[in-house]
Amino acid sequence: RRCVQETAQEPYALGPIVLETNKNAAGLRYSIVKYYYSLYIRKGGYGTIFKPLFFEIDGDEETLQNKVIEEEILIGEHILVTPILYQGVETVKAYFPRDTWYSLVTGELVQSKHEAGTYRDVTSKLPDHVPIFVRGGHIVPFQNARGVTRLKQLGNNFKLIIALNEEENGVRRSSGFLLSLQDYNNKQSLNRCQHNECLIEINAEVAVVSDEVNIVIRFDYNGKEQIEDVYVNKVELFGLSDNIENIQLEYISKTANPLKQLVKFYEQGKHPNTIGFDTIPMSAGSFIAIKGRRVEEKQVVLA
Repeated sequence: RRCVQETAQEPYALGPIVLETNKNAAGLRYSIVKYYYSLYIRKGGYGTIFKPLFFEIDGDEETLQNKVIEEEILIGEHILVTPILYQGVETVKAYFPRDTWYSLVTGELVQSKHEAGTYRDVTSKLPDHVPIFVRGGHIVPFQNARGVTRLKQLGNNFKLIIALNEEENGVRRSSGFLLSLQDYNNKQSLNRCQHNECLIEINAEVAVVSDEVNIVIRFDYNGKEQIEDVYVNKVELFGLSDNIENIQLEYISKTANPLKQLVKFYEQGKHPNTIGFDTIPMSAGSFIAIKGRRVEEKQVVLA
């Protein structure tokens, strides 16, 4: 709200850089907005999903410092946001508690869990995204929000961002969850989901033995009701630095015969490995098995 004589505050009235920055921020928010809903429903509709670090990080006195409380927040337990709050500033010191942290936007490893919690430089130049990070060992369901103006336009297809933890006994793991809903604006469906625990549990394991890479992504349903089907057509692996070739993907479900899926594309960027494939339902008891061989060259040949 503003008085008639005051400058308009809408993003489009504040210049092209502010407008583009607002678009980027809104696009990122819509890309993970269903993750917000999943956090809220998992808590039974109580509490807040936005919280200071000391709510979730035990025994770290640095999280009680005013700077950390005032300048950083967690979304749920595993996403860390470090907005730059000062005019004319592009780089700030942000505190990262001891754990594995990746940039949610680029997949770049920021900190290993073997390193002590410390302050690190975080840079964001307009119109970049707000600095946002994901903890290793967690999966974030992500959607393409381009052109989206309403929640129901997002549909029910997802990319799974799989931020791997540090290797234990030759295996790297990650887990997450998602509501088995398409239209999150439907209050009746949300109420059913809240009372019937409609969360789909997602668990991923990555094992690299010699040159062979094995990735298994399981979908389990521990609630009372799976209300609607939700789908995955892409996975992005944070923390797996090797290129992969000769990729094969198989989808196995309790209700269908094993099905070979077409790998549509494979991208190996500087940090994440991205694999796209035919749309697959994340139904209870199903899993995706991906196999390939790691190579040092950037040239990748699909099977």
